[in-house]
Amino acid sequence: MTTPSDRRRILRRWDGSGLSARDFAPVAGVSASTLYAWRRRERRPAPAFVELAAPSEAASPATPIEVALPRGLAVRVAPGFDPDTLRRVVDALVA
Repeated sequence: MTTPSDRRRILRRWDGSGLSARDFAPVAGVSASTLYAWRRRERRPAPAFVELAAPSEAASPATPIEVALPRGLAVRVAPGFDPDTLRRVVDALVA
């Protein structure tokens, strides 16, 4: 299985090679359709963070929140979380 950084490295090599996906794919050890899929994924805009309103008074202050991400992923966050840490986790999951 390739990591996101591996995929980006392979895509940069493909872009610089001047080869078609069909010709470059065997060099990279993947199929042409895989190259196209990776390129589509890389071109997708990154999810934006939105400011959330305070929870309703019906919600307990100890109620966690759930962040839904693409591809059916979800992150449950406990109250008092660090927003910068959450941002790094989400970036890693959607990469």
